[in-house]
Amino acid sequence: MCLSNQRILQKNTKFLKPIFSTSSEPFAVNLRKAKRSELIQKTRQNTQSHQYHQEFFEYKDNIRLLTNPENLNYSISELIQEINIYLSSNLPLQTKHSEALKILRSLSNIIKTTSDIELIEKSICVFSQLIIKHINWVKTFMHIEIISFLIPLLKKSSILILENILLVLGSLCSDSDDIKMMILNSEFLINVQFSIANTHILPTKSSHTLTWALGNLCKYSHLTIEQTDFILNLTTNHIITSGDDTFNDVIRILYIISYKSEHHARCIINHGLFIWLFGLLKYHFEEINLITLRTLGNILSWLSQNPQILISISDLNTIQMQITSSSVLIRKEAYFVLKNIVKGKHFCIKNLIKHSVMRLVFIGMFDLDYNIRKEATNIISEIIENACEKELILILKKGLLECLEKGLRDKDDEFREKYYLAFSHVFRVVMNSDNDEMKQFRDSRVLDKIAYEIQYRENFDY
Repeated sequence: MCLSNQRILQKNTKFLKPIFSTSSEPFAVNLRKAKRSELIQKTRQNTQSHQYHQEFFEYKDNIRLLTNPENLNYSISELIQEINIYLSSNLPLQTKHSEALKILRSLSNIIKTTSDIELIEKSICVFSQLIIKHINWVKTFMHIEIISFLIPLLKKSSILILENILLVLGSLCSDSDDIKMMILNSEFLINVQFSIANTHILPTKSSHTLTWALGNLCKYSHLTIEQTDFILNLTTNHIITSGDDTFNDVIRILYIISYKSEHHARCIINHGLFIWLFGLLKYHFEEINLITLRTLGNILSWLSQNPQILISISDLNTIQMQITSSSVLIRKEAYFVLKNIVKGKHFCIKNLIKHSVMRLVFIGMFDLDYNIRKEATNIISEIIENACEKELILILKKGLLECLEKGLRDKDDEFREKYYLAFSHVFRVVMNSDNDEMKQFRDSRVLDKIAYEIQYRENFDY
């Protein structure tokens, strides 16, 4: 290499050296930090693992001591408390079913033989946690024993005992009709009422647990009217009064009951909960409004002939507010409620026709959502079928013929057929009426046009 080239190379090397050294320094620092972080993480994991093993072995020792009480040298209460703390932690449980059974039996013996309410409460906490953690095994092998043991304990009048028993029984019956039947046919409901009789207001947590357990029991396919009545008594007297936080849980119970039968729906009305449900729609919570509307619709569908349900103008205002919701689901359920209101023979159709909600029904007939169109069309059909002549005049003045004309051009055969039947009924009434106001519609251009289109369709079909 010539001298000039060597000098150029040396010059470039001196120039580039600081660049490489500068750029590699942060990389080296980051690498050292990453290694240190990894080392710390491993140390923590080892520490946590050691701590877990230590706690687990202590837990095992506590189980051994609890299941062999003659070896105890200190308080049973403290021992149970330590087991409870372990079970309440997020550490993985490694208790075999056989061990759990021993603990449950030891705890049941302690509960049966002691009068110390605090010890019973601690024992029940451990008892319930073990059952929840082994719920599938308990459902299969020992649910009868557990249920018969727990239900009498509700008479202890302790909120903590009540909560834990409800948690266990609610979990046991969640997907078993046989267990639901067993609980409902026992003294469970009576004992629950006894347990909370001396409590002025249930704590929110207890109310949630109670409504959750009752909701699971309500799913029983053969729920009797007496049982429903008892559950609704508990709901109105002890749960609703405990505050707004429980409303969602209460609606869940009513929603389940509303599907069962006319008699079950009547129970809801008799307890004043139909009016209460309408009042909830003013809260503007979409989730609550959705299930509330479904529940109201179910009740009304069972009891359309029931004169007990009197729909006021304020109720129509509430429904109108829901129909204007931005949620398609809310609007659909609101139309469903309105349809079932109109179906009621006790309902004054004149009030609906005069109400501004009628305009929204016309709009709903052409909504993009199929279900909304279906419900709105059914409302119109019900009104036309049940309206007297004066009421029909009112709705004709509101623009019924124009809507029917538009509806007859619907692409869906199902809707066109409904509009055709509706118009046929209107046409007969108009043509056969002696009422002067009704006669005015005979010369209506829209009426002639629709009649011509229908006649053309019938000839074409023929």
